[in-house]
Amino acid sequence: MLTGAFALIESDRYAFGQFGICQPLIACTLTGWIMGDWATGLLLGAAFQLLWITFIPVGASMYTNESVVTAAIAAFAASVGEVRPEVLMILFLLCIPVTVVAMKMDYLARSANGVFANYAKQGILSAHYSMAQRFHLVGIPLNWLNGILIGWTVLIGLSLIHDMAGHLLLKHGLESGLALQWKLLPLIGILFLAHDSFRDYRSYIYFLAGCLIGGGIIALGLMA
Repeated sequence: MLTGAFALIESDRYAFGQFGICQPLIACTLTGWIMGDWATGLLLGAAFQLLWITFIPVGASMYTNESVVTAAIAAFAASVGEVRPEVLMILFLLCIPVTVVAMKMDYLARSANGVFANYAKQGILSAHYSMAQRFHLVGIPLNWLNGILIGWTVLIGLSLIHDMAGHLLLKHGLESGLALQWKLLPLIGILFLAHDSFRDYRSYIYFLAGCLIGGGIIALGLMA
């Protein structure tokens, strides 16, 4: 099931569907559920989603391979029952360098897909449309394979370094600092929204009006 989830999440980025399954909030919850702990998956998914809270992957605009990377990280955390804030923060930070590596793998997959695309083009030009269709469809399983390789590479890699990372935490006394960082993560989402939303004076007016209306609704609810 986890292998199928990695393939589904990867293909949802651009090859098929774009139903939103590739969004970290959904992808992490899905893999967490598969590994028996959807709550941990949801928790990590919400944290990862903060980084892309203003980004909508539609058409040619898509997430990079952090979709599969975050899903694999959530699957690992769910599998070992890891909910300590300091460890979750390390997993969050690991997403960045691991995604860079995943993008390299994605580049290789795209290069291979380009070869098949050229064959498909030749089939169209020579009126061999069935051949063109076959080469065109090769891109889908190639996309699935890319997601599966990335997902399992991340999952196995985390399993290998888990004990060592825990030992380093205890040795250098980093637990409290990392735990504090995890609790402050919601600020990331607020800053991203502020950066993209407050571009002119009208945004501040709308924000103030929203706060006043929201505060009024809450006050009415408390008084009722």
